[in-house]
Amino acid sequence: FFFFFFFQAEDGIRDLVRSRGLGDVYKRQVHGERLPDAEPNYAATYYSHLGRVNLEEESIECTNARFFAIKSFSEANVHKSMKYQVWSSTQKGNQRLHEAYLQCEDAPLFLFYSVNESRRFVGVARMTSEVNFGARFPLWVQSGKWLGKFKVQWVFIKDVPNNEVKSILIPDNENKPITNVRDTQEIPFREGMMLLRKFKNYQHTTSMLDAFEYYDKEEKKISEAKANSKKYYFRKKRNTPLANFN
Repeated sequence: FFFFFFFQAEDGIRDLVRSRGLGDVYKRQVHGERLPDAEPNYAATYYSHLGRVNLEEESIECTNARFFAIKSFSEANVHKSMKYQVWSSTQKGNQRLHEAYLQCEDAPLFLFYSVNESRRFVGVARMTSEVNFGARFPLWVQSGKWLGKFKVQWVFIKDVPNNEVKSILIPDNENKPITNVRDTQEIPFREGMMLLRKFKNYQHTTSMLDAFEYYDKEEKKISEAKANSKKYYFRKKRNTPLANFN
């Protein structure tokens, strides 16, 4: 007899796409080298809003901001968030962020993104809308699984290694490092501002922007494969003879 146990985690967008640092594609980039054949400034050239991230003049000092962690198993989904300025969480995560956004009123709500097992934070976005609980974003890797979406505006896109910020401890989380936070967990104001300042001032050597061209191509391949699959299904259905019930 064989017994199999499956565990479904509750936090973040989960899928099977491996992130940088885990797969062969990004071994060079992990060590600070540009991806082979990557077009310089590709992301900013094709997506104007991405040319407005990592600005030195970005004003981040505030007294009433709130901060939350975002965890994802997939860098491909983070790429889509940056490209389409949208995000989806679990039902509980969406509800938590929605309530916090309403409470913030005019105060900013910042989201710190990281990809599981990547040993780094990859960016900071500002939540800019309520959660639309009845809407789906169709391009997540597991597109049918995530109900609800909200708009985000990316502020910083940088790879900030965990060892650069692990000295920031969370009092409400047994004084564990900020790198141990869970998906949609709120980060206290003082520690959130420390991490936000680190993002602003950190001199990074790699970022998701370096991988944008690669992920755009992967997204196109998947979209074409889905389209071809639908065409095959409908062609096969149309050519299937009706059963003879006489």
